[in-house]
Amino acid sequence: MSKCLSHICQSITLRSGRVKTCQHFFLYQRCLSGISSRISFVPNLYVSKHQEDNNNKGEGNRNDARSTYSLQAAISLVSVGVAFLASDITKKHRASCSVIEKSKDDPEQDHHTVEKISLAEAIEVAKDLCQCVKDENGSPGLSVAVSIDGKEVWSDGKFIIINNLYAFGYADLENRVRCHADTVMRIASISKSITMTVVAKLWEAGQLDLDKPVRHYVPSWPEKMYEGKKVDITTRQLVSHLAGVRHYDKSCGKKKKREKNNKKSSEENDDKVDVERPNRKHDDGDNSRKKVRARRDDEEREFYLKRRFVNVRTALNIFKDDELCSVPGTEYLYTTHGWTLISAVVEAAAKKKFPVIMRNLFMDLGMDNTYLDETNTLIYNRARHYLKNKQGKIINAPYVDLSCKWAGGGIISTVKDLVHFGNMMLYSYQYDPKQDNPLPEGYLKSKTVNMLWTPNKLTKCDWDPDGYYGMGWAVVTPGGQKHGQCREVTKYFSHTGSAVGGTSVLIILPRKEKVTDNDLSDSEPPHGIVVSIISNLGSCRGLSKTALRIAKLFNNVIHDAL
Repeated sequence: MSKCLSHICQSITLRSGRVKTCQHFFLYQRCLSGISSRISFVPNLYVSKHQEDNNNKGEGNRNDARSTYSLQAAISLVSVGVAFLASDITKKHRASCSVIEKSKDDPEQDHHTVEKISLAEAIEVAKDLCQCVKDENGSPGLSVAVSIDGKEVWSDGKFIIINNLYAFGYADLENRVRCHADTVMRIASISKSITMTVVAKLWEAGQLDLDKPVRHYVPSWPEKMYEGKKVDITTRQLVSHLAGVRHYDKSCGKKKKREKNNKKSSEENDDKVDVERPNRKHDDGDNSRKKVRARRDDEEREFYLKRRFVNVRTALNIFKDDELCSVPGTEYLYTTHGWTLISAVVEAAAKKKFPVIMRNLFMDLGMDNTYLDETNTLIYNRARHYLKNKQGKIINAPYVDLSCKWAGGGIISTVKDLVHFGNMMLYSYQYDPKQDNPLPEGYLKSKTVNMLWTPNKLTKCDWDPDGYYGMGWAVVTPGGQKHGQCREVTKYFSHTGSAVGGTSVLIILPRKEKVTDNDLSDSEPPHGIVVSIISNLGSCRGLSKTALRIAKLFNNVIHDAL
């Protein structure tokens, strides 16, 4: 019997293909257990018949025939069961097994063999990835949303439901309120990408010139000098972090000046001998540590500001009189304060208050659960914010007022709204006005989004070997595979954020072809994957890497699974 079972299993394996994934292994086990359960009753059936024969002496031949008939019927039933299970596993293998397909020629994607997976498999893997990053950081809560081609891929919504609630953990630890799809959290620097949409819209309307000096729009901004020469700052430089405006570190301008003076002094005294060098080295070390502590104190003081600013122009007082860190247009220096200056430019160009402009944008885009982070306003489903203390324990984040940096880091939102925003950008990027089908125009023009998503070669970033900054967005573009069977670069656009009690990421992975069915033509945008993750823990590491893995994972979901 065991030999027969082995042959049956071998036959099923040959019919259904090699068992490659966890899901198929479980199907294989199910098949084996099903066969075993059907075979196990054969001896019992035979024994019961044999006992019946012994109790009915004189009917030997007839009973032998009946027993043989029963055994044959049982074996036939087993065969039917085996055939049914083999057919079932074959269907599942063809529908959801790892079918190796060649990627179509597409300049926006890597040219390599892709292993396709089912939607169910993608969800299970994504759940594990999110749970891992939550556990590794000890984050109280985590919300996730994913879309494929902007269409329904799960239930009755536009987003994949992760863990049934799009979320893990708690929005409020003390009151045991769980995270869910509409949990509102701090999105930090993703605010820059949203603000960039307003800047782009004003530029399209001819209300804002990106290359005019900011003093044209904000006369209260002081004239700037760098190394004794007058310099101008433009909005185009600001949106790419090339204006030389400092971040939270106040010493950047002074530091560069000191480095230049020290280099000059070192060259002049290169041949001199200093007998006090050991003591001076010790003193310099102490002074250096004190300066580092002082700089960190300054940075934290601005990061944790509690002061309420009545408007964006008064918020400029934080940094407007500080020295520039570099000549505008020459060096990349990431800055949130620079976006506060952008918000002042936007106010002047639109002739409206910045909060009004942003609320109108949220309404136009359908981002119903996105707001400026105003502490006095009642906002439903707002999460509590958390940090870790020096001992690594979760504590409530201190009170902060983000009115000093609404444009660059002061917006709160949900993962659903962020994915919706990502699909709007992707639709605008891929919309072709020359198409004959009656599709509505994108919120922004395609050439405008292409401008925002074009990497500036002066903005080489350290977060990815192929990463650059565009205009309000981080950009990774494929540069080709340098070595065979080595790293291949995927084109995507993103932004991350880290705030007091919040960490976030938004990733847009575009592609040309669609994988979902729809009533319109195959050219209907958006085409691609959008992923958003938000945590209510400050400095929650690994979200960006996790979001990219999830985006690539769902990019390989097979057509029939959607």
